[in-house]
Amino acid sequence: MKLLFGFFLAILLLPFAVLLLPLLLFRVFFGLFGLVLKAVFGLVVLPIVFLVGLIVLAVGTVAFWLAILSPLIPFALLACAIWAVVKLASHPRYV
Repeated sequence: MKLLFGFFLAILLLPFAVLLLPLLLFRVFFGLFGLVLKAVFGLVVLPIVFLVGLIVLAVGTVAFWLAILSPLIPFALLACAIWAVVKLASHPRYV
């Protein structure tokens, strides 16, 4: 009885399946078209994003080191001043 009901239902729904087949083909076509479009867009945009990322990384690295080393600038200037005074105050050596 189930088999007969299945055959009857399949025969009853066959015209709807035939009518929906072109829509399925359109969906497959536009799905593949969208996939290709996304792939091309990705191949175009990915190098630009990579380059911007490298620039941001470089700027961030410079900013980090400036933030770390800028408090040491007064000590470096003091060390340079002491070195200059010692250099000027020492006797010149003649070899």
